[in-house]
Amino acid sequence: MKRAIALVLLLSSAWAWGQKTRYGQANYVPITVQVQSSRLVNRCDSEGRVTACGFAQQITAVIDGKKLILEENGFRKALLSAGEYHARMADVQTAGKYESERTIELQLPDGKTRWYLVVGESQ
Repeated sequence: MKRAIALVLLLSSAWAWGQKTRYGQANYVPITVQVQSSRLVNRCDSEGRVTACGFAQQITAVIDGKKLILEENGFRKALLSAGEYHARMADVQTAGKYESERTIELQLPDGKTRWYLVVGESQ
């Protein structure tokens, strides 16, 4: 009986995780993100004649041994806590063998997700 309950819980959580993505399951590779630091950076976005300025969240993280800088698209006043998070990386779109454009969907402990763009990379 305990095994059946554990199996149902496992399958339902996997189904719920799959339902929260913007794109199909096949477009994502599951990863672990180690957030080392979080900060707010001043950013302005312009659309036509309208300019909106505020703080965007920028985090320094380690993914597969590479140090990355991730920036959230949108304005926020709170900082993400350092620690380990589950995430999914969108397909890498390459402009050549030397460039890439990546988006990461980070899952928070409460099940909510946030989208980050990789804006920096170092070894």
